[in-house]
Amino acid sequence: MTMIQSVMRFWFSSGPPHGLAVFRILLGLYFLVYWLTRLPYVELLFSNEGMAFPYFDFPADGIADLNGLLGWLARPGPPPLAWALYGLTIASVVAFTLGVLTRTALLTHLLLFAYSFLVQGHLVDTSFDRVLFIITVILAMGTSDAIYSVAARNRRRRGMPAVDQIPIWPARLIAAQIAMMYVGAGILKILAPAWNQGEMLLYTMLADWGSDTAVALAGSLRHLGCWDLAVLLTMLGEVYAPFVLYNRRFQKPAFVVGTLFHAAIGAFLNIWPFMFMPLTYVLFIDPDEFRTYCAAITRRLSRTHTSAPEPT
Repeated sequence: MTMIQSVMRFWFSSGPPHGLAVFRILLGLYFLVYWLTRLPYVELLFSNEGMAFPYFDFPADGIADLNGLLGWLARPGPPPLAWALYGLTIASVVAFTLGVLTRTALLTHLLLFAYSFLVQGHLVDTSFDRVLFIITVILAMGTSDAIYSVAARNRRRRGMPAVDQIPIWPARLIAAQIAMMYVGAGILKILAPAWNQGEMLLYTMLADWGSDTAVALAGSLRHLGCWDLAVLLTMLGEVYAPFVLYNRRFQKPAFVVGTLFHAAIGAFLNIWPFMFMPLTYVLFIDPDEFRTYCAAITRRLSRTHTSAPEPT
């Protein structure tokens, strides 16, 4: 097999649907937490009686161009409308997590996610929101409800054959996006003079981003060499992340280290949204291997269920 054939097979072959289906569920649970944390602030963030600052100005003199159209569409409405759109957002997340009208639910969520970004989210200007949007776009183009979904159950009830092979490129593309994000973050730190020493991390711990745990750690760990080492390991880990995430020999340790890394970012710097990145690790696993894992877990759960004592 030539190199070109290997590349084409990697990107455009078909494979078991288990990885993409599990990622769909994990991403749905992530988004459910993402939106529920905004529940107390719906009117404040998304209504015209709160603190919403739309990205585009409302066209008071009529719609004359694309910016005017977007300004008319992405403007905060009254509180009842804000609550209605918020409820629809939650419903769309629940729907695609369960695999009900999956693609429609994903597209609906994309529109509402984009609306919330233009109304308020752009003020924070975070990379995780943009990456989440890209990932959801790719997921909507794939077949993520072939298994572990209401749609799959309905197909079985109608006597239709199970979908055991799907195009694998959406999973590959999402994984590649995450790999590039790691590499980009590492290269940015290497090239940025501020990251040449550990003071950058130390001062970040002590600044507004730092949690109480981070302040306590910074106070007890005063030797700058420790912070220099932490920055060096961070840069090396990010630059080499794709090599270990794609390597079947080092994948499992990389998954553990990556998850702990993002958990530490959340615990010390209060940046929890990046926890979506470890959820994508299931897409780095070979699809056939991941199907074997899922089958083993299903058999174990089935044996546990059948061996449970009858209720008295």
